[in-house]
Amino acid sequence: MDVTERRHAEQRLFVQHRVARILAEAATVEEATPNILHAVCECIGWHVGVLWRIDREAGVLRCAELWRTPFLEAAQFEAVTRTSTFPPGIGLPGRVWASGAPAYIPDVIHDQNFPRADIAAREGLQGGFAFPILLGREVLGVIEFFSRDVWQRDDDLLVVMATIGSQIGQFTKRAAAVNELRLRVNMLQQIPVAAWSVTPDGTPDIVNQAWFEYTGQTPEYVNSHPEAWMATMHPEDRERASQIYWDGIRSGRGFTMEARFLRARDGTYRWHLNRAVPVRDPEGNILRLVGTSTDVHDWRQAQEALRNTQTEFAHMTRVMTMGELTASIAHEVNQPLGAIVTSAAACARWLATKPPQMDKAGRALERIADDGKRAAEVIRRIRALMKRQAPRKEWLDINETILEVIALAQYQLRRSEILVETRLGHGLPLVRCDRVQLQQVLLNLIINAIEAMSGIKERPRELTIVSASDGPDTVSVEVRDSGTGLDPEHAPHLFEPFYTTKAEGLGIGLSISRSIVEAHGGRLSAAANAPHGTVFLFSLPVNEPAP
Repeated sequence: MDVTERRHAEQRLFVQHRVARILAEAATVEEATPNILHAVCECIGWHVGVLWRIDREAGVLRCAELWRTPFLEAAQFEAVTRTSTFPPGIGLPGRVWASGAPAYIPDVIHDQNFPRADIAAREGLQGGFAFPILLGREVLGVIEFFSRDVWQRDDDLLVVMATIGSQIGQFTKRAAAVNELRLRVNMLQQIPVAAWSVTPDGTPDIVNQAWFEYTGQTPEYVNSHPEAWMATMHPEDRERASQIYWDGIRSGRGFTMEARFLRARDGTYRWHLNRAVPVRDPEGNILRLVGTSTDVHDWRQAQEALRNTQTEFAHMTRVMTMGELTASIAHEVNQPLGAIVTSAAACARWLATKPPQMDKAGRALERIADDGKRAAEVIRRIRALMKRQAPRKEWLDINETILEVIALAQYQLRRSEILVETRLGHGLPLVRCDRVQLQQVLLNLIINAIEAMSGIKERPRELTIVSASDGPDTVSVEVRDSGTGLDPEHAPHLFEPFYTTKAEGLGIGLSISRSIVEAHGGRLSAAANAPHGTVFLFSLPVNEPAP
């Protein structure tokens, strides 16, 4: 190897080293590009370097950066280059874009595919070469260089430049990934609720500013304490929350829970909804778990106020319903009371005989006791419906509840000449409900049916109540009548609060009924009954195993 070849080899190694160092120290492509153009020109003795980027929308290359040696007078060539665009195949950068391979021109002045040849000739530029910035097979851009000398082909230099182009392509990919990460971190910081991410083992990774402002904790404290969030939690919630948190982290499933956190600015504990979900790579491996902690204290208070209002409305409708059943209630109470009077008179007669007939008197007293219990049970059910109390869920037999409500409305049904048919499913699972609220729903639907059939003269008045399993997790109840049916105009508004078609109605019975059913996780709907009337259907979930 002669001295010239050795010098060229050293130049090639040096330029590779310089470019690798520039890429290692730069954070962005924009930061690295002018330094790379300068380094290449300086190392191999060239005078102008240009970076071309692809405008995908326009389908052309545009000048993104240009560097030239300070002593070179090439202002016109620079100005034209900065404003030029090249489609694939046109000019030196265009042909490199089209081929995806390095290209050289010994003397650009005499090249037929070099649109800037005249300007290059006036400013003394002759040799030129270019190479693509590649990411795999995709061309991301083109870098070209010019010299004042006619260039003698150097295949080894073209290979080195092609390698540098691939290095810049990889750097571009990494820089884009870093920028994307920074963007995501910045987005996390801008989220208006406390947000965070942890590694798969639970180590804190990113915590946004909203958390620090809310809790008063510092980044240093959070980074050095994996369970820093526990320090700001209400002591009564810590054990439960810690178990839910670590179960969600270790299983990779994430979690949803509510807990109270201390707000630093006023020293009050407030309820938060905490959620976390896993972020996975294309192979399904967990990279991070990201989560939020949202202050829902005011929302919970509003929900509690709403529940209290609904409870008051429910109580009011129960009182109104019982008012509509006054005759039925009186009949239900009068029956055992009348029987008590009759049995008491009989007992007195048996005791007045000579000698007293004690066995017959005893049986009369037993009948008095039984009828007293019957009257007490009727009154107990009425008191339960009339009483203002918080909902209390218990395991109920839906069929038993249906029969209790029918018994309460039996006199009203008979007086209205309504034939009642029950088709109750066997072996239905228990449902977890508030007994009084469930009775209220059934009473509302039965009274609606009674009123809907009150004007029917030409056909039998029939009320059918059906209970059944609706799949393995649901129990359903149908209340069918043969009344006037649903008016299509009113059907969409049937369950709206204070909407009524009755002259004396308030329009809250069906609305309250739907609220009660939905509060139990169920659904209440209405449809036309064939051939006449309306069918109300409500379903309740069997979402907990019966004890």
